[in-house]
Formats: sequence, C-alpha cells, structure tokens
Amino acid sequence: GSDLNETITVTDNDSIYVIGYLNECELHSGFNIVLDSSQVYTGDQKIFEIIKGSSINLNATGASTYSWSPPESLNDKSIANPAASPTSNTTYYVTGISENGCESTDSVQVIVKNEAFIPSLFTPNNDGNNDRLLVYGINESDVEDFQLIIFDRSGNKVYESNDLGDMIRNGWDGTNYSTALNTGIYYWQVRGKYKNGDPLLLNSEQKGKVFLTR
Repeated sequence: GSDLNETITVTDNDSIYVIGYLNECELHSGFNIVLDSSQVYTGDQKIFEIIKGSSINLNATGASTYSWSPPESLNDKSIANPAASPTSNTTYYVTGISENGCESTDSVQVIVKNEAFIPSLFTPNNDGNNDRLLVYGINESDVEDFQLIIFDRSGNKVYESNDLGDMIRNGWDGTNYSTALNTGIYYWQVRGKYKNGDPLLLNSEQKGKVFLTR
C-alpha cells in the first residue's frame, strides 16, 4: 500500500519493504518475518529472539555501502546481511549510504534467551559412555542461584546439588550415599535464576523426569 500505516497479516515467512522519498534521497527500509520457534518478530519494532548459541541474519537494503555496530558478534560489519551471534541482549545499528551520498540509519534488537537442558536418559553402568547425568547449555558465570533436586517415584530425595559447576562437569552418578539406585524413572526439580533476573529452566521447565538404566 501507500499509506503511512499498514496492517499486515502474516501466514508464512515473508519479507516486507518500504520506500520513501526525502528531497532527492530515496529511503529504503525492510525486515524479514520468520515464523520459527527460535526467531520471533514482534510488533512494529525490529526485535528478534534467539536461543543462546545460535545466530540470526540481520538485513538492510537500499544502500551501496553499509556499516553495522557493534561489530564484535557479527561475521562482517560491512555487508547488507551480516550473521549476528550475540551472547547477550544487543541492539545493532546500521548506517547505509547510497550511490548519490544519501545516508540513512536504522536499528534492530536481538534478545538472547538461555536454553539449558538436561537429558531424559542416562546409563550409569561404568562403560565410560553417558554414565553421569549432566546439565548442558549454561554458562556458569551467567547464573546467580542454582539448586537441583532428584526424587524417586515415592517422593524420596535421592540427590541434591547447589553447585552448578559440578553439575556441568561431573553431574549425578545415579547413586544415593554411594549406593547404586535401581533402574527406573526419577524426577528432578530445578530452582534458581540468571543474573539478569530470568528464572533458570531446564528443557524450558522447572520440573521433569529422567530414566536411569543400567
């Protein structure tokens, strides 16, 4: 359309572009809409969410040269569509200059979500493979509080750890006071938070279950 405000109904991945004119300068803007669980476009702001450790392609159009900042987490700050891999929430700014010297600026914010997980099965049979239940996908330095408790089917506590670093490196060996526990389903509960205030979740949940088999 040609109105200043347009309503768009999205049913699939799409790219939206707008062209405006200021004196002799032709102004371009655009954004991609990606319907995906790890990349979310929201509202009329340019805000995307990604899982920590993944990346997203930023996009600018209508210029001859580009300059993005901050450059630290970009694969190339001088192209139209650099890949961004931030480890924390970051607002990227781009300046584009057209062939006739017209300059335009824009920005996009990337929200980084922590996605930690714990396996649903482990095999503590001392074969050197998957012998311990570990926590994955967390940087220890990002976490302020941590507690993991594991219960048996009767609700008895069989393991507890308040040391995230130990759960990342050593984990649980499937014993209770050095006694090997039987094959079966056990239930875990995690408590804690990241330094930014977000709750600490495993597999996107505060509770779950794990199958121990020997």
